[in-house]
Amino acid sequence: MTDRAGRTGVGISATSDDVRFLLILIPATGELLAYERAALTPPPGSDRTGPLVDGYHLFLVHARATSSGNS
Repeated sequence: MTDRAGRTGVGISATSDDVRFLLILIPATGELLAYERAALTPPPGSDRTGPLVDGYHLFLVHARATSSGNS
């Protein structure tokens, strides 16, 4: 699947009650591209009729440090 920056990855989702959690990962490295949380039913009193994304995190930059084993 594609994240909101247009990068392709593997989507893994889990659903609990009325909420869906989605991770988009680079399959070769396991790096996280994006995280989404969506309410599958609209909140009470809302004029929405379908799912609503209420949280989305897009990870554009990351760094990795090597450890020399010395603390």
